[in-house]
Amino acid sequence: MSNIKDPDFGLIHADALQENVFLNAGALTLIDFDDAGFGYRSYDLGVPMSQHYALNYLNDLIMAIRDGYGTLRTAPSSEEIKFFLLLRCLASTGWVAERQSKKSPSQRVYVERALHSAHQWLT
Repeated sequence: MSNIKDPDFGLIHADALQENVFLNAGALTLIDFDDAGFGYRSYDLGVPMSQHYALNYLNDLIMAIRDGYGTLRTAPSSEEIKFFLLLRCLASTGWVAERQSKKSPSQRVYVERALHSAHQWLT
């Protein structure tokens, strides 16, 4: 992350998952603001990518969200989005660990997702 010259920091939604975004008459509406706060705006681009981390066309999705975001404000690089994707996967793992029993299948799913994302980031 040392390559970020001027990180875009401010109010973020922090949970812009598919189920929290509605499309109505061509406009997007966000719901579920309980995780909102101040942070790096690139995190809001990594969050929705976390639901698609294992797709073969993940890079295409990252470029699409980057390009769309870039029509409104300066877009982060795809590498920055991938970094925030990894951060979201790690944060989600911690969130699930505190709320699910150790034997819950979701524990393994979230850990595997975080490990996959870490591997992708590091290679």
